[in-house]
Amino acid sequence: MKLTFENTDYDRMQWNFCQNRPFYAPQSGQPVCFSNDRASFITWGPSGATAGHGREVQAILNLFLEREDADEALSDAFGEETENVRRMLTLRHEPNGPLETYLCSVWMDRTQRDAWRAGFKTLGANKHIQTAYRTIYSSSSFDGGKINKFYKVWTDEAYDLPVTELDHAWFLDRATHMSISESKLRTAMETLKEETGDAWPPSAAKVRQYISLNVRPSNQRTDRLGRDIAYYVTAIGEENLSADESSAWTRRGKRNAIDVGLSDERTMPAFAPAASQPHPMPTGTLTASEQAACPAAVLNPQRPG
Repeated sequence: MKLTFENTDYDRMQWNFCQNRPFYAPQSGQPVCFSNDRASFITWGPSGATAGHGREVQAILNLFLEREDADEALSDAFGEETENVRRMLTLRHEPNGPLETYLCSVWMDRTQRDAWRAGFKTLGANKHIQTAYRTIYSSSSFDGGKINKFYKVWTDEAYDLPVTELDHAWFLDRATHMSISESKLRTAMETLKEETGDAWPPSAAKVRQYISLNVRPSNQRTDRLGRDIAYYVTAIGEENLSADESSAWTRRGKRNAIDVGLSDERTMPAFAPAASQPHPMPTGTLTASEQAACPAAVLNPQRPG
């Protein structure tokens, strides 16, 4: 389910600058850059690692580069772009800051852009980079920690909800796609419990539906809902979805987690994330030529209509 929604695997990387139509093409009379996710820059691999947001791409590469044979593997994958990829690892991330501006300058050069995409394809086939990727995402510093927030709320004695197989899959998909606020989960759960009264607990699907409708990212509300519905539509019934739910689910391809064998009939054991991973913020800045290589329109994209 996660791979289907993210549409990336270890050997696939995509650029996210100006990713929405009409595509940025000032030479053809389209000077406006449109993006519904301006802070990702790069998306790579099965968990949708980005080079912005939490800088998961950098964390994975830094962990991989601790291996003695990593330098050769990186060079074999990226060739002449190897030092440029390493440069990314040194730059500070902030809005319109060094990291964003630098990666924009790479994206602006089609030869470099294609070379990076090809490099991640080659590197992604390396079993050791895949191990590093999984290590980062299972840790409490990254998605392991996000998933654990769901478990803490569900198993809190105030709610005492079992975590089903479908619940866990949904936790994983949400952790991949968005930040997780434990306080927002608790607030929504408390409201649901008050509304449910003596009928507590509701079905697992009803809980997922309530959280899906009431705890969503502001910038991807419809997209997130379309993914969420895949984890509760069978139990709720397609005919019982609201118009907004039906529309969001249709736009996301009417995926259904039941179709891949996931079930609320099976419960999960206790969950614990892997150990935290160091992920310090680098302090590097740009040269004057690097600073000038990204157009202002790309650094300040507009949301698509």
